[in-house]
Amino acid sequence: MKEDYPIVVTAPDFDRLRNLRVHRALGAELDRAVVLRSSSVPPDLVTMNSRLIFEDESTDGSARTLQVISLLYQPEAAEDAYADHG
Repeated sequence: MKEDYPIVVTAPDFDRLRNLRVHRALGAELDRAVVLRSSSVPPDLVTMNSRLIFEDESTDGSARTLQVISLLYQPEAAEDAYADHG
């Protein structure tokens, strides 16, 4: 497991992810996480329920490709997909 990057989560996300108990590796990552109050999250930190725009740098440079993604929990992801395409 790679441990040279920081794991930062909000307190509500920490609780929700901890309760998922999906995989042992997730628990190990949460064990080393820095937990912040939602009001303390820096503006450049991507958290759950965030929508972000990024530029695809893998293109050859002839066309600027922007991607919009949302980082959601599975039930919210299904609702978001329906809202975008329904």
